[in-house]
Amino acid sequence: MTKNLIIVESPNKIAKIQSFFKGENDKEFKVISSVGHIRDLKKYGTYLGLGINVEEMEPIYVNLRDKKDAIKTINTEAKKANNIYIATDPDREGEAIGWHITQVIEDKNKKIKRIFFNEITKDAVLESLKNVTDIDMNLVNSQETRRMLDRIIGFRLSFLTNKKFSAPSAGRVKSSTLKLIIDRENEIKIFKPVFWWTIEAKINKDNILLNSDRNFKLIEYKDLKSVNAIFALLGEDFRLIDKQEKEIVVSSPVPLEMATYLMGMFTNFNISNVQATSTAQSLYEKGLITYPRTDSIRISSKSFIDSTKDKITKEFGKEYFGGIKESLIKKQKNIQDAHEAIRPTDINLKVENIKGLNTFEKKAYHFIWSITMKSMMSNGINKNINLLYQNNTEYFVNKIVIKKFLGYRILDTDIAEKEEKIEIKENLKIKKEDIKVHEHKTTPPPRYNQASIIKKLKTEGIGRPSTYSSTTSGLINYNYLTKESNNLVPTELAFKVNDLLLESFNDIVNEKYTASMETILDEISKGKVNGRNYLKDFWPEFKKRIEEVDQTIEKPIAELVNEKCPLDGGELVYKNSRYGKFIGCSNFPKCKYARKIEKEQSDSENKKDNKIILEEKCPISGHNLVIRKSRYNKSFIGCSNFPKCKFILTDKEKVKEIFEKYNIKE
Repeated sequence: MTKNLIIVESPNKIAKIQSFFKGENDKEFKVISSVGHIRDLKKYGTYLGLGINVEEMEPIYVNLRDKKDAIKTINTEAKKANNIYIATDPDREGEAIGWHITQVIEDKNKKIKRIFFNEITKDAVLESLKNVTDIDMNLVNSQETRRMLDRIIGFRLSFLTNKKFSAPSAGRVKSSTLKLIIDRENEIKIFKPVFWWTIEAKINKDNILLNSDRNFKLIEYKDLKSVNAIFALLGEDFRLIDKQEKEIVVSSPVPLEMATYLMGMFTNFNISNVQATSTAQSLYEKGLITYPRTDSIRISSKSFIDSTKDKITKEFGKEYFGGIKESLIKKQKNIQDAHEAIRPTDINLKVENIKGLNTFEKKAYHFIWSITMKSMMSNGINKNINLLYQNNTEYFVNKIVIKKFLGYRILDTDIAEKEEKIEIKENLKIKKEDIKVHEHKTTPPPRYNQASIIKKLKTEGIGRPSTYSSTTSGLINYNYLTKESNNLVPTELAFKVNDLLLESFNDIVNEKYTASMETILDEISKGKVNGRNYLKDFWPEFKKRIEEVDQTIEKPIAELVNEKCPLDGGELVYKNSRYGKFIGCSNFPKCKYARKIEKEQSDSENKKDNKIILEEKCPISGHNLVIRKSRYNKSFIGCSNFPKCKFILTDKEKVKEIFEKYNIKE
């Protein structure tokens, strides 16, 4: 008989949590997993499988087929247990998963309690067992409302986009995000540069004088004629006439939440949102960091703050501890602040002392550890010195920045703490050839990348920490975006879908509505708004508009392949799916013939795909051989029909001969 059953959602947590009960409590506690969600809305019924009773706005749930064994295990172990503890993740989604677990437990007389821990450490788990509570139905209702709203909007809008363009998916958050990216692309297209000119005098390679007015303000000339006239009157002598000194505080960073973590991982290491998200989850499940899907920058653990203070003062001195800043302990408004920022569970555990981490995990852990340390360290102090020189009737400023006190920046440098000395010259002589007129022009706004789009989503209040990664990756998977030099570029299909949605649903497919919806979901989670009533008010008007647009849509003429279907003789046409463009039969769904589009690649495309197609043929499949780069950046020769054919050329002499022929270095 198991006295206590703990049910988590991820099987990766089982061994870690079970280890906390080794010894005398070993037989009293058993940890099992639901392996994520165990129930979801049905995908059949009215309106192309909405899975919702739209009259009453009641969800129609079904057990997931692939969770049959998990549900069986839950019931088997629940029968043996005196107490059942739901220990799913501490957020809205985790609360809903926990509630669904209670619904599949057959014995309704069992005592089921909810426990929370923000980190998978022994102290946190044991403490949670002292503070049991019930499932928070307000949180469950909020998640349920979001799920039904996204199903309603997503399924019905996708019905239209699929009918019009064979476009695979649309949705509340995805489509609003796509609109932001397309808006930026349109800004770039209509952008016209503005030109201006400056005069600079080069003292040496690291030091220049910038043309300014008498008050140290830099001058930007709007026309070339006037700047050339001033340049012509300049001599080689510069005389010091004024000086400004000012101390500037360089604030230490705040702790990480999900958005800033994802942005940092992409900016610093070029690690995608999907990879960064899964890496953070892995570190959490290993007990190394706190729960990552958070939008809080608060650190609530007093023991953690105390241990970090001790570490900073012992290693760097008392002056390097920044004190307990208000942002570290104060709850923030307008965010889900249920749990604290992303931080290490033990500040004394550095990455080099942790075994078994992969490359991504090492980078992520050190990044989280470093930012957490800096967030509790003192601000840096810079001394800004501006020296004003005169040349003829013109003024030039020399801007010098000295790091007076490194503060948190000492964590990134071995520079000794000392005030830098500078030599101030009363008179400078600069050759005319080192005084130049420089042309400048405004540049178009940059395309979004995986970091900047998350920053925009956070600024606009779109989505939540758990949705950032899936939103961007979903748009790429559905062929709405491509990646060019790490930038997100909308496809032709994206523009068409965006135009269709904005024409009839511009009040829904926009950042303001999506952000306001997040606020409503937060209000539901607090019990201030009734989710069912909100959906009942939303549905009739939305349904009416869908039907009106549906009547006006003309299905476009399919692009013919000029080839007959080998199964039923129908015309083959080009179609779109979540995996990109493909060839299918025009008689779908009666005929389900489909195949990939085979295309010859240009040299530039081959290089982009990190491979070179060779004349030599594969001895197994007969396809061309290719030179590829391995994950370790080593060149090798394999079959172009991979993964169907896994042939790799191992004959060293032959490989060397081909590499020399194509001028390839190993």
